[in-house]
Amino acid sequence: MIENNCNEQKKKKTFTELKEEIKQQKQKAIREANKKIKALEKKEKEQKLKPYFKLVEKYIDNISDKDLEIMMNYIETKFGKNYNEEC
Repeated sequence: MIENNCNEQKKKKTFTELKEEIKQQKQKAIREANKKIKALEKKEKEQKLKPYFKLVEKYIDNISDKDLEIMMNYIETKFGKNYNEEC
């Protein structure tokens, strides 16, 4: 009986250990939330650009290089140059 009480006391975590465990769980939750947010932001940008891609696919044979360049400049100014870096 005395041995069981000693084993139970050893299994109990200290306040510091519990605090550290909670801290690690919070950090893990924050990392996962940030990953989900980044994925949603990327999906949102792709959805905004989808009409432009469809337009290019539809008229690919009729679009001149100059018109394509103008469209790319417009997209870069509207959606930011960092979009290309993310993809």
